[in-house]
Amino acid sequence: MMMWNVRERAEQQCRRPVLDTVLTVPATFNRTQRQVLRDACLISGMKPRSVLVGSTAAGMAHFIDHDGEIRESLVLVVDFGAGSLDVSLISLQKRSRIEIMAVAGDSELGGDVLTERIVTHFIDDYNRQHGSQIVAEASLGRLRRACELAKKMLSSSDRAAIDVRSLFLGGGNFSGSISRTQFEAACVDCWERFKQPIFRVLDESRVPKEAVDRVLLCGGSAQIPRFRLLLEELFVGKSVEIEAKEDLQARGAAIYAASMAKLQPFNSLTLERVTPLALGLQRIGVRDTVVLLRSNTRLPVSKSQVLFSTPQKDVTYQILEGNVLQQTASVRNVSKEQAHCLGMIRFDLSSVVVPLVVKIEVVFDIDALDSLVVTAMEASSGKVQTIACLGDDTLLPRDSIAQLREELVQRRGFQTPISPNSVSSTQLTNLVEYSAALQRMMSGNSLEITINNEDEKRVLVAKLEGISRWLQSASTSPSAANMETMKRHLQTLRRLHFSMAATCALAHLRETDL
Repeated sequence: MMMWNVRERAEQQCRRPVLDTVLTVPATFNRTQRQVLRDACLISGMKPRSVLVGSTAAGMAHFIDHDGEIRESLVLVVDFGAGSLDVSLISLQKRSRIEIMAVAGDSELGGDVLTERIVTHFIDDYNRQHGSQIVAEASLGRLRRACELAKKMLSSSDRAAIDVRSLFLGGGNFSGSISRTQFEAACVDCWERFKQPIFRVLDESRVPKEAVDRVLLCGGSAQIPRFRLLLEELFVGKSVEIEAKEDLQARGAAIYAASMAKLQPFNSLTLERVTPLALGLQRIGVRDTVVLLRSNTRLPVSKSQVLFSTPQKDVTYQILEGNVLQQTASVRNVSKEQAHCLGMIRFDLSSVVVPLVVKIEVVFDIDALDSLVVTAMEASSGKVQTIACLGDDTLLPRDSIAQLREELVQRRGFQTPISPNSVSSTQLTNLVEYSAALQRMMSGNSLEITINNEDEKRVLVAKLEGISRWLQSASTSPSAANMETMKRHLQTLRRLHFSMAATCALAHLRETDL
């Protein structure tokens, strides 16, 4: 439903159907989470063309000029939002080539975590002064909003105060203040966690921090002074650029969408990506895991691995994904809770003579858009399995998406535009109302102020009546081109109504064929 509403608003702004999408997600999103968003797009009638890491999209929006020009440099983008921290190391190269060197993130560190530290600070402060008190659940929302405002105030001042009514049971009000020093002390572990994804992208890309040319800090928490100070300490001598625009990721996604559609000036833009999470295999019944692809492996890629097992009638492997996997092609123990299962490879050898050593060759193929296909072949039987790894078994069945889309259309009570030349009924209604208002204006005495000739009045009124008749007879989806023409005619009539140069406007109007 949310994706449908987003599409609806976009179509009203663009005045044309929105049929394709480019999505942005946190770097820590696994394939199931990404596919859920793709499915939501399909249900709302849009085709998901690509999925970008949020910090990558933000970097594209900030560092690419409006004319599509790119200044060659190595940039680090740190996107600290309300719910997650994303980091991308991006190489901007000649001929509009963008290479993502590495991405990393922390899904449990965001601006909301910092707000909760302030909430805890005030509750503990009250308890120390007045003894143990139970916070009224209905008031927690007001307290969080007050603490969110206090956090923003601390970005520009040394102290922030809050005042919350009926915070505690019994109707007790609360007022207090917090200094920037207290805030930073309450979040000391967050500052250390903030550095970890940065170190990870530098380590996995094998790039020394001295080689980074520019640093961008963006997102809702970019204005917090402590983050800028940490980046300046890490990248000595580098200027840390702050970008607090909320639509930065959306603008980056729009730039990439324009490049995919070959629109000027971004038609020559190319993006080379990496896989954000490590991929491997774990045999059922055995805790050892084989890592085939490290995180931040450049795409497209194909990697094969030959697996051996003792003779048995049933051999099953899990396809795993997650940063917990080793970043080298080694073997270690990984629990079910630590990695995300994308599917199973199972060979039933009960009908064949089982060899002394079962040999299975597995191939991981990932294309440039990060779509994973796993192929496995058992040597003795010649059996082959191919799995398109969209996500785990919690995903919607593919055949139910179209049905859900139809149900949503019926529940919403309207049909989605099917042609780029069609327009919404809202636009038609607005134009009809504008025409009616203009008719009321022209029916008054003010028409005589600018037009004294009766013949000129008749021409003006006839043109307006012609437009009104066309609007009344139009279907709910008239041609967008005709709608624009009618709108221009109405605007001309309105200018004529208030213009002293009525003769020139009438000459233009007489030449216009409705």
